[in-house]
Amino acid sequence: MPAVIVYTSGTTGEPKGVLHTNDSLNADAVAKAMMKKKPEHMIIGPAFISAIMKSCKGNMRWLKTLAGGGGAISDEEEKKLNEILAKCHATVEYTVGYEMTELGAAVCTNMNRCNQSGLKRPIQRWKCCLCPIIFCKV
Repeated sequence: MPAVIVYTSGTTGEPKGVLHTNDSLNADAVAKAMMKKKPEHMIIGPAFISAIMKSCKGNMRWLKTLAGGGGAISDEEEKKLNEILAKCHATVEYTVGYEMTELGAAVCTNMNRCNQSGLKRPIQRWKCCLCPIIFCKV
């Protein structure tokens, strides 16, 4: 059910409407409440990651890769993502709505397997906590 429609130029410079559903806003509020924010936390959400990756598809590809799925991320995208995250000193990234549906409950197990196997991932220093909602940098 629609909750709010906002107009943004996003990364394209072309105005467009963006719909946020009640489910997305509720999941966002729950994720923020669950993460027990500390003064030293720098929190980024899905919109920030989408902006980095230029599209929602880029966002989903990154999350699938992080979770050990079949997606891929280019060296250029990985470099850009790591540079921006280092610059903003992000410590927490949370997922909401469509990302939870896509990733499912297996994200923690898959991500830990990937990290243990030594496979290169965009942010292998992050671990999953409060699965599947929040990723915390360690």
